[in-house]
Amino acid sequence: MTYKTIQNAFKKSRGQITFSDILNKRFFHSSKGYTDLKITDSIAIGSLISLIGGRGNDYKMLISDYISFSRHSYGIFDRLVFNGKKWSYIAGQDYAAELNTIRKILREGN
Repeated sequence: MTYKTIQNAFKKSRGQITFSDILNKRFFHSSKGYTDLKITDSIAIGSLISLIGGRGNDYKMLISDYISFSRHSYGIFDRLVFNGKKWSYIAGQDYAAELNTIRKILREGN
């Protein structure tokens, strides 16, 4: 089964969906193992953009394009987590610097 909304996928996950899961188009289903995931949910993408700090349609298009066309998933993307209600970032040591790194990766597209 392919899940198209992050809410439906979250209900079947082990308690979180990461940005890496979205990029890899797979998540760990609580009873079936790895399952296909294709997010078309603009609300979930909008809340992710709010967390990262983007404004306007430019950032929305940037993230949507990254999700659609990129094959690169970095470890830092595992720290962008959807918890069922909203996206959050689990910082290692420097929250601001790490979010800047994510913005840079998304802008440069690699």
